[in-house]
Amino acid sequence: MKSSCNEKDSVFNFSIPEFTSDGEFPIIAVLNDTYGQSSTFPVKLDVMNYPPEVEIVNKEKIEKSVFVQNETVIITYRIRDNNTDDSSKVYIAIYNNNSSKTDNNEPYIILETSKYWTEYNYSFEIPSNFSDGEYTFDIYLVDKNGKKSKISNALLKIDFSKAQDGSVNLFLIEVERKWIIIVVVSVIVMIVLLIVLIIIILLIPCGEKEKQEMEEIGEEPEDWPSASDSGETVSIDSDEIVEYNAQP
Repeated sequence: MKSSCNEKDSVFNFSIPEFTSDGEFPIIAVLNDTYGQSSTFPVKLDVMNYPPEVEIVNKEKIEKSVFVQNETVIITYRIRDNNTDDSSKVYIAIYNNNSSKTDNNEPYIILETSKYWTEYNYSFEIPSNFSDGEYTFDIYLVDKNGKKSKISNALLKIDFSKAQDGSVNLFLIEVERKWIIIVVVSVIVMIVLLIVLIIIILLIPCGEKEKQEMEEIGEEPEDWPSASDSGETVSIDSDEIVEYNAQP
């Protein structure tokens, strides 16, 4: 606001109450001077409380899996809220698709939220009294102002016959497959290194043997006379020489 006399700005700070609902709120500024004169200045304040958000991250893996009695299920979800310094209650419900849904009145946990996505895990064991069929896992948030997020859900398939016939859970297969690949690759590398080591060990004696044989060939026997000049003169009579004519 400005005063018509001194043209100075005036600043008035206030905080919006925490549980204020969405909508437009009129604010009237009143200025009184020392002479008892006053003026009003109306202002409209638009209040918008953004609802929190929640998403199930591993929904695709969960819905491709088949679970059995007493098996542990891990749900990975993420949350955020564009309202600063906010927190939300996390509500979770699991129900059979053939029966009516019952809302859970008690929150599972209360988490601090921010404008950035933050991931969490929720794990639970499938109750032994669950019959075969399809179940829905619901998760949603309610912030401090009572704003409710959209419900994020995933479909759970339960089939006890999978445990009886020894079938493996597809969810566990995806988790364990990485370790199987790592083990197989490690074994192959070890086998290759072992073969290389065996070849090296076998080649070393062969090389030494060939080297030893070459050295033995190059040596003269100890009983061989050494080549030397005796100093004697040998005379040969020409009559003693017999001429040899080779026949064609």
